[in-house]
Amino acid sequence: MIYLPNLLLIAGNGRNIGKSTFACAVIEKFSKETSVFGIKATTIYPEEDAFHNKKKVQLFQPFDIFEETNPESTKDTARMLKAGAERAFYIRSFDENIEQAIQEFFEIIPRESVIICESGSLRKVVKPGLFLYLENGNNNLKEKNRKIRDLADIVVNSENLKTDISPDDIVLSSEGWGLLKG
Repeated sequence: MIYLPNLLLIAGNGRNIGKSTFACAVIEKFSKETSVFGIKATTIYPEEDAFHNKKKVQLFQPFDIFEETNPESTKDTARMLKAGAERAFYIRSFDENIEQAIQEFFEIIPRESVIICESGSLRKVVKPGLFLYLENGNNNLKEKNRKIRDLADIVVNSENLKTDISPDDIVLSSEGWGLLKG
């Protein structure tokens, strides 16, 4: 398990529940103070056949790392750039290769960089400074999501893209990410 205190990890129990919106709000807040990198990391499981995010997936190698360079795109990584990320990346891998993918990612940017990442699967191989799990009340979790949810530092209620915590509840110190006590 790789410990990354400067990694804020955000996952959730479904699509369109505010993960990217929340990640971008945190990027916007902290990029005014420090250099922030954005990541969206997804894994492909055998049972998904050739589809992921309703798009046909053709992954011919263990993983891909794409750097987003177009802030005008509609992709989540472009939204991260617009929010103030210095650089944003999309990592796509087969489930069994996610650790190898993140290790190679750290050949692109330094491991001690401040990172905000949207990914559930990455939590299986890294321990972030702070791990938020957004959920919208849907208790019908797949087994893989239940295991990831159990690792969260905090489970955040997210209804209609509104969360019960805000970026102002999050702190970044020399020790890494954390939550304000209150």
